[in-house]
Amino acid sequence: MSDAVGGWAEWTPGAGTPAAAPFRRAFARHRLALASVGVLVLVTAACAAAPLLARHAFDAIDLTALRQPPSWQHWMGTDDLGRDLFTRILWGGRVSIAIGVRWHGARQRFRLSWHMGLFQFLMPILGWTLGRTLAEVLARFGGLVAGALVFGVGAKMLHEAIKRRPGAMAEETEHFVEKELHVKEKDPTRGWSLLILSVATSIDALV
Repeated sequence: MSDAVGGWAEWTPGAGTPAAAPFRRAFARHRLALASVGVLVLVTAACAAAPLLARHAFDAIDLTALRQPPSWQHWMGTDDLGRDLFTRILWGGRVSIAIGVRWHGARQRFRLSWHMGLFQFLMPILGWTLGRTLAEVLARFGGLVAGALVFGVGAKMLHEAIKRRPGAMAEETEHFVEKELHVKEKDPTRGWSLLILSVATSIDALV
């Protein structure tokens, strides 16, 4: 195997050599692996420093800056509601890393992978079945139902944006996560938390 790969074929330990030693040597020579570790450390540090790096509240809506490209004010642009994507990635990564560090056992990994894969498999089938069954009804009233849902969600978000100060939701979310992880010691990879997470991450496959 070429040197560019880093010598992964040399993992077989010799006589009296600890099993992990060949792996460490091969890993140290693998430039892509080292670069990946560097990126992972950088991302983790950025998420940990989210309160310092984030220039906007993650729930702040700016209707004058919808779907903006990356700029000095919004380093990664904005989403459909004008929210800063860089800020939302930092805070989302902060929560994800906290859960991953706390709940990383074999059972948690199996439950997450099993449920995520299962729902990603079932959602297209469910969408196809519902589409064939409700096609005629949706053709008549689908626009009205979709419009009502979008109007309801938009009205609620606008109400919260006007009534609450920017950053209030971020603080409440962080406090809730800390309470769930450190006070109740509740495993988010079990029960309703896992079910809701599985549905939320695969709902796009429904259509």
